[in-house]
Amino acid sequence: ALSLVLLAGAGLLLKSFQRVLAIDPGFRADHVLVARLQPPYPRYGSDTVVRSFYDRVLERTSAIPGVRAVGLTQRVPLARGNPQENVVAEGHEPRPGEPVVVSNLRFVTPGYFAAMGTPVLEGRGFTASDGPSAPHVAVVDETFAKRYWSHAASAIGKRIAHQGDTSATRWWTIVGVVRNVRHTALEETPSLQVYEPHAQRTVWTMYLVIRAAIEPRALVSAVRAQVAAVDPEIPLFEVHTMDEAVSRSLATRRLTNVLLGAFAGAAFVLAAIGIYGVISIGVAGRTREFGVRLALGARPAELLQLVLRQGAWLAALGIAVGLAGATWVVRFLRSLLFGVSAFDIPTFLVATGVLAAVAIGASLIPARRATRVAPAVVLRE
Repeated sequence: ALSLVLLAGAGLLLKSFQRVLAIDPGFRADHVLVARLQPPYPRYGSDTVVRSFYDRVLERTSAIPGVRAVGLTQRVPLARGNPQENVVAEGHEPRPGEPVVVSNLRFVTPGYFAAMGTPVLEGRGFTASDGPSAPHVAVVDETFAKRYWSHAASAIGKRIAHQGDTSATRWWTIVGVVRNVRHTALEETPSLQVYEPHAQRTVWTMYLVIRAAIEPRALVSAVRAQVAAVDPEIPLFEVHTMDEAVSRSLATRRLTNVLLGAFAGAAFVLAAIGIYGVISIGVAGRTREFGVRLALGARPAELLQLVLRQGAWLAALGIAVGLAGATWVVRFLRSLLFGVSAFDIPTFLVATGVLAAVAIGASLIPARRATRVAPAVVLRE
């Protein structure tokens, strides 16, 4: 019964973990190197100086052998923090008293989507022409486009504004739609996302994102050298690969799976040993009975069925109690599950089938021993 509770819980977590791994995060984590940069204030005291620094960094790092694409973003997926801002979609302005919708907000450079491997589904990404003096443009994700313009032919050309400011100079025109990206966790529900050119809304601290043709860690020293060539006093920090970021985001879930799986495996072994021990003791105590049965004409197959039936009844009782306990315990696992019901029938059936098979297998050895009892020896005793 206890083994079934643990097996069912471990099965649910394992199935949930597989569902998480199968999620499309909206980016390609392989061969991506990430590093953070922060020009110091007041030496970098204006947007123009900051943009000039980052432009030179992008130019030099893109020339490193083995670099396929390079870009900058205010925040990479699965990093700490999630910048957000009130956003108003044209034609969907809130009425007085209604709350303004909050959207995730990222400022990126033209090469970011290629470097992160986020596909542009419609329209275009940012280009060098989207500069400070150019018309304000934005890229949104699928969720944002479907929420406001699901009945329109396209979200391209539609406009958004920030902080409820819908004055003539504060509209941003949508030029592209990209795939939904899981920013805070792989299992999160995609939320509204807006991207804007870093040249039009400059921030100081940025993440350098590099897609490599080789092992990304091999580029760290070369990237450090190129940044130092631009400004030797600005270090790289939070250097990691996106594969490492994905792995870290799954660490707690993976540890929970390992621990519960280990307990379930131990309980599984103990259940098999326990059932075998109980049935063996029962068979040993009935040796004389089996000898008399055989002497009176019972067939070995009938004794085999007799012992197996006893084991099956014990297993059935344990499974019944275990199922009742599992349906109560798994309610506390709901917060750890993703894409799987706490009462997932296939998982319960597999756990039940495995334990039933173990019970029959553990009963089979003493049952076969019972069929080999020699009637003459037993009667002489």
